[in-house]
Amino acid sequence: MTGPAAVANTAIQAPSLVVPGSILVGVDGSNDGLRAVDYAAAEAAVRKVPLHIVTALPPATATAFGLALPLLLPSTAAAAAEQATAAAARRAMASGLRPEQVTTAVVLGYPGDVLAEMSKGATAVVIGRRGLSGLERVFAGSTSVSVGAKAHCPVIVVPHGWHPPVAGGRAIGVGIDGSSESVPALAAAYAEAAARSVDLRVVYAYQPHLDSFAGVADFEQTLTDWLAQAELRVAETIAGWQQDYPDVVVQRHFVRAHPVRVLVEESHDLDLLFVGTNGSSAMSGLVLGTVARAVVAGSVCPVALVRKGPETGSY
Repeated sequence: MTGPAAVANTAIQAPSLVVPGSILVGVDGSNDGLRAVDYAAAEAAVRKVPLHIVTALPPATATAFGLALPLLLPSTAAAAAEQATAAAARRAMASGLRPEQVTTAVVLGYPGDVLAEMSKGATAVVIGRRGLSGLERVFAGSTSVSVGAKAHCPVIVVPHGWHPPVAGGRAIGVGIDGSSESVPALAAAYAEAAARSVDLRVVYAYQPHLDSFAGVADFEQTLTDWLAQAELRVAETIAGWQQDYPDVVVQRHFVRAHPVRVLVEESHDLDLLFVGTNGSSAMSGLVLGTVARAVVAGSVCPVALVRKGPETGSY
């Protein structure tokens, strides 16, 4: 790891652990990467933790005798990576971070693998999402998905066109299904809402299959029963957290619609949306690569992917 002043002479290195508690941000020389730096720098400033900026440089390969063999990296690619980290460091310091608070690295490897490996001990990984439209979005986000599936801490994906929130801030959101799979995302969302002194919006969405009911009366009764169960399940899920965060005002949203549609619509009014990546039950689509991928692709606000697992940190 090096300070920003030494970036021009940074040697390409293997993935290594960051200082515990650091915010880790991945850049690639694009404007979307710089937006991620803006977000990560703001979080590092608020939390008074180090910011570590990483550019991953995928190895060039060639096939010989049926095997993929690494080749020497072109000097131009290495130079471009060093310039990207240097520009990101300057941007972070321009936002108010002290030089000693910012470190950088150019790391050999694929972005998803590099950031996931270096996430051990980090508070969060921040990456930017490219500005895409139409069908392109369906195939986008490979790095987000790769990091989110393997990271040891929450992964925050900053969308194209994001701008820092105005003073006062809007609510923090979280999609839950009432199962234990929702707990890590809910815990992280509560902590973030408390840190920002804003409301927490808990979203529970469900879309029943119409062909499973005999008639209108049966359908309406099922919806009534579902709403009652949803209210009870959410109340039970958040009960303990309300004791830990008594000052956090909770907004409960129960919506009969597909989770993707609901969460993307909610993102217009949020500063950050937390999504679990191993969902089950009513929101079983919250598995990275399905609903979570779609939410990342369509969200207007940054999305925090929180993977369930004993080694996963909380944001």
